[in-house]
Amino acid sequence: MPEDLPRAGPAVTARPLYQQVHDHLLGRIVAGEWLPGDYLPSEQRLAASLGVALGTVRRALDELVQAGVVERRQGRGTAVLRHSSDRARFRFFRLVGPDGARIVPTGRVLAARERAAR
Repeated sequence: MPEDLPRAGPAVTARPLYQQVHDHLLGRIVAGEWLPGDYLPSEQRLAASLGVALGTVRRALDELVQAGVVERRQGRGTAVLRHSSDRARFRFFRLVGPDGARIVPTGRVLAARERAAR
């Protein structure tokens, strides 16, 4: 092997820019910069402050919406979601009522037996 050629090292993998923006925004949320119920800056402001295209910010926010971290609210913006045990437990249910509103399943105990003491 000629001396002037670089040796093979660990593979460097480049991450898409939208994933980098996703991680940056998630980090700011985790750090408490935006609390549950807070609205993030507009997509345009985020794009300008991060020096990326608007589409990059939108794709990063789409990933955060899919993960259940933020929610887009028509005419209001993007808000950090409050997390509850019900939201986590039923996040994969997509039940919709006749009026189009989302329905979250509920449960209740109908009967219970006491266990014998050991």
